[in-house]
Amino acid sequence: MPPHSHALVGSSDGSLIVSSPNGKTVTRIDAATGQVLSTQDLGRGGALSAVEIDRSVWIVQQARPDAPRLLQLDARTLAIRRVREYDSVAEGIAAADGHVWLGTGHILTEIDPVSGRTIDRFPLLGGINLVAGDADSSLVFVTLEGPVRKDRSPLLEIDGSTGDVLASARAGYADLGGVSHLVPAPNGVWVGEPTGMMGTLGFYATDGLMGLVPPRGFDEGKDGHGVIHGANSITGAYAAGYLWVAYGEGTVTCADARTGRKLGTLTDGSISGSADIVTVSGRPMTVIDSTLFVIDEQLACS
Repeated sequence: MPPHSHALVGSSDGSLIVSSPNGKTVTRIDAATGQVLSTQDLGRGGALSAVEIDRSVWIVQQARPDAPRLLQLDARTLAIRRVREYDSVAEGIAAADGHVWLGTGHILTEIDPVSGRTIDRFPLLGGINLVAGDADSSLVFVTLEGPVRKDRSPLLEIDGSTGDVLASARAGYADLGGVSHLVPAPNGVWVGEPTGMMGTLGFYATDGLMGLVPPRGFDEGKDGHGVIHGANSITGAYAAGYLWVAYGEGTVTCADARTGRKLGTLTDGSISGSADIVTVSGRPMTVIDSTLFVIDEQLACS
């Protein structure tokens, strides 16, 4: 892989899309061999996040502080098909209910993944910070800048087929930037919440976005029962039936996708560098210090 690459998104064809350190170039790599298959210069700005759907890769790019862009690329050649400029674009882009979902200001925008046509626009009560979706369902999860209550920001569960808000909760700490990460999983979503020196991933169930209630006497400092502790930069990804957690400094673990109970450790921190976790053809993979590791989930989670 190119030095200091950042993994953007995995593809269903066995390839991986990575960006250069400045985000101005994206490269498609064969995940099995490491061979570079195609490269595309994005011209300006940095690639923030991406999603692959219907043979297209959609990239949110911060071209300039006042002119973010949405790019549609051919998933095989990385040729640029469409470019759209917006006044503001939320970090994060989602695929759910067969469509692309993007936060622009206080508007959740639904886009046809083939034609690029805007299908619908759903106004929300506050500016959108993060968008995440479950490609296997119609659920879209969104965090907002406000209204803030008791230093907590809104988290919304939205039905992508109708645009209706199904449930809402309070998550993240507004004075610390709010929610940092969203990981859709079966029956809920894992939410990254920086707390200052440390951070957590917490599970919010789709039946009302309620957190799991630990049993009496459970040590709140331990992982499990819907909470995983780590650094402020803790992130995760759902793949192959498990939750994969990156703690920073090269440590990746396998956990139960509902409770967060640790099942195994993939790396022990001996390989330094932040870890990106992606799904390629349904398999979890991690990129640490520009090195791609294919995860054997049976061994990692046993």
